[in-house]
Amino acid sequence: MAPFNTILLLGATSGLGESAAKRLLGQGKKVIVTGRRQARLDALKAEGLETYAMDVSDIAAIPKHFDTLFSTYPDIDTVWINSGMATRYSVKDINSYTDADLALEVTTNLTAAAIIARHAIPRFLARGEGVESHFLITTSGLAYVPIPFFPVYNACKAGLHYFLVSLRQQLRDSPVSVIEIVPPYVATEYVVENKDEAPKNLQAMSLKDYEDEVFAQLDNIPAKQLKEVAAGPAVQRVKTWRDGLGAMIAKPFAD
Repeated sequence: MAPFNTILLLGATSGLGESAAKRLLGQGKKVIVTGRRQARLDALKAEGLETYAMDVSDIAAIPKHFDTLFSTYPDIDTVWINSGMATRYSVKDINSYTDADLALEVTTNLTAAAIIARHAIPRFLARGEGVESHFLITTSGLAYVPIPFFPVYNACKAGLHYFLVSLRQQLRDSPVSVIEIVPPYVATEYVVENKDEAPKNLQAMSLKDYEDEVFAQLDNIPAKQLKEVAAGPAVQRVKTWRDGLGAMIAKPFAD
């Protein structure tokens, strides 16, 4: 069983986040899910999850939200960021994307995560050496091998990967575990609804198979030993990085 007890899952009203929330709830954990869609939050609350309305793209509001969340749920020992957005566009066509679209995608996928870390991790550390806690972000296999029609999304996920590597190096002698969840192309509701836009030779991993593979690691490997938790085709991508550039990084910084 995963070592998390009270989990704040950001961006968990659908897809991978919702799946993880329900899995953890089934393990008897207290799970607080956040999202922008109140109707989805209400539906999840009816299933036994704690809910909190929050839009991570409003970065100025994040400090106040975290004050409220940690005051309401002082036992939070895990923050898991699943929130994100992917916009398909072509650099050949200026009308396929606006400057505001680009800024929002970077803010939602990358800037917000860094600010959340800034407001969560010091709270964990303040509890002392003997209190374990966990900071997770769901990135993507596209952080390692990008595809052409999501250029900003690819870059943000790659940035998150290196952000987590750096955090893990800084926190290696602390009781805070830093874990990257690396999904492949998974058959979430969004993917199924937009399957006609995907390359015809790209096969999505089932949500259940993905969840089982991820939780087989979270449930059975000590959190401090985990770095990148990948599933399906993303496993080889992570291994290639870990055996190459990752090994070079580990020499001076032992991440």
